[in-house]
Amino acid sequence: MRIKSGLVAMALVGMTLGCGAETKNERTGGDGDAGGATPPVAGGQPGGGGGGGSVIPVTPGDPWIVRGRWEIPVSYGASPMALEGRASSTQPMTTTVAPNVTYTVDNAGFVAPTDPSGVASFGKLDVKALRDNALRVCGTNGNTRCTTAALRLYTRGTPGAGLWNTVEAYGLPITSGTANVGLDQGGAAVLATLTLGNRRVVRLRDFTTTSTFPVPVAADFDDAAAGSYATTLVLEYVLQ
Repeated sequence: MRIKSGLVAMALVGMTLGCGAETKNERTGGDGDAGGATPPVAGGQPGGGGGGGSVIPVTPGDPWIVRGRWEIPVSYGASPMALEGRASSTQPMTTTVAPNVTYTVDNAGFVAPTDPSGVASFGKLDVKALRDNALRVCGTNGNTRCTTAALRLYTRGTPGAGLWNTVEAYGLPITSGTANVGLDQGGAAVLATLTLGNRRVVRLRDFTTTSTFPVPVAADFDDAAAGSYATTLVLEYVLQ
């Protein structure tokens, strides 16, 4: 089944937020402290006893503390539409990142399949930089040392997982590599995990032995009926 359609994709690209401030990213290194940039400084932030309390509300039932969240709304219409929010390193949208965290994602390689059929690739979301030096934000009081870090991908804002068709009440499956991308945190595809051990800082390079970046994204259009489809992709850095 083929559907000729366009993508309306509003994308955050190249954002770095450290210590609660929102700035355009000028770093080139994967750990968020290259290119002469000053790394985030711990202390003086409300929340956890470690000085880096998350500003992202905890979701009931979710065992993870969200330290960085990056979102991109995606929709396919019933008729061809122009591409909006084209990938650009100077066109950011709102994201949420906790104090003491640098978390940069680039979607220059995230592209719309113009004539999708079967499993169609959307390209990749490139995690460019990650650095977190406040790891005592876990536990009931938010001041216990965390033991595990992870990157995860899921969808939200619809009744079911995938690119959601409201009229037909079903979603086209979304995958990242071999992992199925489900709905909300409970259905998240865990892309990489890291045991913290004695680490005082989490860096992007720490994950490279367990996962390959950038993050591939694809959707299965094989069973796609005519109509409109929509979802929001969420790529998070989390601690537990």
